[in-house]
Amino acid sequence: MALTFEPISQISSSKPAGNIKARVVRLWKLSDFNRNTLPFSIEMVLMDSEGSRIHASIKKTLWYKFQSEIREGKVYSFENMGVAANGGSYKTTHHPYKLNFQFGTKCLPLFGALVSGSDFKFVPISDIVGGSYDCDYLVDVIGMLTGVGTEREYERNGSATKLNVIAMEADGYKLQCTLFGTYVDKLNTFLATGETANVVVSIQLAKVKGSKIHASIKKTLWYKFQSEIREGKVYSFENMGVAANGGSYKTTHHPYKLNVQFGTKCLPLCGALVSGSDFKFVPIFDIVGGSYDCDYLVDVIGMLTGVGTEREYERNGSATKLNVIAMEADGYKLQCTLFGTYVDELNTFLATGETANVVVSIQLAKVKVFQDNIHIQNCLNCTRLKFNPVCAEGTAFKNRMIENDDTPSPLTQLAVEPSIDPLQDFLFNTPRTTIQGLKDSQQEGMYVVLGTVKQIVNPENWYYTACMCNKSVYPAEGMHFCEKCNRHVVKVFPRYSIKVRVVDDSDCATFVLFDRDATMLFNKSCADILETHRADEGVLPTEIGALVNCTYLFKVEFKTAISPRFEQSFRVKKVCTDGVIINQFKAKWAKEEATFIKNTNEMGSLSSLLDKGKDMLVVGSSSVQSHDLGSLSETIDKDKNIIVEGTPIGISEDLLPKFSSVAVDLDVGASKKVSNCCLVKSTTRKIVKRVLPQPEINEVEEINLPIKLLKRNIKIEKI
Repeated sequence: MALTFEPISQISSSKPAGNIKARVVRLWKLSDFNRNTLPFSIEMVLMDSEGSRIHASIKKTLWYKFQSEIREGKVYSFENMGVAANGGSYKTTHHPYKLNFQFGTKCLPLFGALVSGSDFKFVPISDIVGGSYDCDYLVDVIGMLTGVGTEREYERNGSATKLNVIAMEADGYKLQCTLFGTYVDKLNTFLATGETANVVVSIQLAKVKGSKIHASIKKTLWYKFQSEIREGKVYSFENMGVAANGGSYKTTHHPYKLNVQFGTKCLPLCGALVSGSDFKFVPIFDIVGGSYDCDYLVDVIGMLTGVGTEREYERNGSATKLNVIAMEADGYKLQCTLFGTYVDELNTFLATGETANVVVSIQLAKVKVFQDNIHIQNCLNCTRLKFNPVCAEGTAFKNRMIENDDTPSPLTQLAVEPSIDPLQDFLFNTPRTTIQGLKDSQQEGMYVVLGTVKQIVNPENWYYTACMCNKSVYPAEGMHFCEKCNRHVVKVFPRYSIKVRVVDDSDCATFVLFDRDATMLFNKSCADILETHRADEGVLPTEIGALVNCTYLFKVEFKTAISPRFEQSFRVKKVCTDGVIINQFKAKWAKEEATFIKNTNEMGSLSSLLDKGKDMLVVGSSSVQSHDLGSLSETIDKDKNIIVEGTPIGISEDLLPKFSSVAVDLDVGASKKVSNCCLVKSTTRKIVKRVLPQPEINEVEEINLPIKLLKRNIKIEKI
């Protein structure tokens, strides 16, 4: 029976590795640093017929079993291999796992078997010098040989080795490669042939240098180093402290950062060269698409397409300049907000009059999300702003955008978006309602509710772990899984989800505060509160617990409930904590409510009664008070409407003879003729049943009603 082989792409740590059919793409010995003559391990890259690759390793204790069996370029079947995570900063493949040879591993050559596919997986030089390539992975690169340096010796840890540098170029991008030891011998052997024209050089599994780490000097030690350290210079640093790289303003993706200590030594290396770009540009579409982790500062490059109007921004009693620029790359647009001295740099550049095809680079900018719109802004003294930067990336980007048919829009004046005044928003622009009115509403939309927080619902669940798309994730296979993105994610961060019980004079309801509004309310991100929250404070941070018994204006969103079986909760879109605005809101609503009550209880006027010459007045019994006044509509012959308006006082008896006898069916037996009516001021209030309009009476007869019938309690409504 023919053997079945497992694809390399399906190898994982959740199950043992099956039979694998693969070709050895690359095979090398990793030397023991203490004894260079002995191998520490044998490393290799395997590729299957699908083109998938995985790293495999043989430790020195097992080398004797396999050293005569495995050759580079041959095809083998591998069985019973161990699976481990593929980590470190020298990864040869992008597979999440790697294979380890075990004592029981079987390695059989497959003579005549073929695994097609290239040994190389070239990465464009533009991706490497542009900073978009992950330096933790080794790289295959190809280009034209354009320069060779001078051979010299390099000494490290008491051992000297040969060193030389070559330069290569592809598609207008240049890259240098440093060679050591035997690779310098290979270079010398080739140069001895005398072939120098149109030489193509390929480098497989090279290490991309240029890793970055953040370092900090506290103010107490600045006096020791302020005259020594300059931007752009090369130094050797010794005896530095190491700490975790945390926070939401991280300048590098390195998990750690360095702290300069009192015993730290910083020595300038005159003449030393550390090549590589200062930038690590991230495409604009990655930022506006929401896939970039906002906890890390970002480098961005694009064409300048718009400049806003300079204005002042006031915060904490201090005013600073503010302006906005728009940039574009590959059809994607992004706005950057500049503050303070960065506005001065913008004005200085605009004064030159250069406005066509301007390239702008922004280094170490902060990605912000405001009202679901993503933009960037400068960080205090950290961001570097350059117009038409003199660097390889800037020149290449400008040439590419000019040659592209879809060139960016010309420089324009950005319109200033009017900011919404909270007073206007909460008092005039958004309709007001009560919690009961919110529950009874039939129209979806935004409403303002004045309420008091009485309880934090589920205090242990005041935040959730979110993906970059802001949707919640759950742990899975040592990582997190996002159902919206439908993939495992590594980068997650906490976001607010605070449920509060709010009451007012009418009812109570559950309001939900999400990350954006809660961050604005506390002036702290969820990550910041988690960092400062102490275990002895309980499960609920003090900032959130302080919301209880506070009265706020809530701008909430009403949506039709999906299931009437469960109590509906309402999402908070904005919170107003300004006491002045809240008091104005109360005064405005109290005035409107008083006016409404006054209009509702307004008595009918005598003048309107006289204008209705064909209307008839029926006065109820003395038990009807003025606030229960109403009207009763009844039709008589000749389509005459009987408007019944009532008032127990203020009508003299000499008005009654002006009206003829009235046919009124009160559904109480036979009708009788009324000869006299007496009006008596009511002294007590009695709530009576509403009298419905009666059907049409074709013939009106003379009716005598008993006087006791007029004393019946009647609630009269205005038509």
